[in-house]
Amino acid sequence: MAKVAYVTDEAAPPEVKNVYDQAQQGFGLVFNTYRILGYRPEILQAWHQLLVSILGPGLVEPQYKMLAFTTGSQVNACVY
Repeated sequence: MAKVAYVTDEAAPPEVKNVYDQAQQGFGLVFNTYRILGYRPEILQAWHQLLVSILGPGLVEPQYKMLAFTTGSQVNACVY
C-alpha cells in the first residue's frame, strides 16, 4: 500500500492528465510512479520524457528494456 495517495485521473490537473494520456497511449497503462509524480507536474513531464527516451528506438529491443526494469524491481523486492 502506498504511503502517499496517488493522483487519480479525476483529480489530475490538465497538464498531469495530458501526461497520463500520453503514458496510456504509449505504454498501455499509467504507472503508479506517474501517479505519485502527479503532485509535481514538471517532474512528471521530465520523467515521462526520460522513460520514452530510454524505451525508444535503439540497439536494445523495448521488450528487453522492460524485462530489465522488471527484473531489477524483483531483485530489489520492489513492487513494479
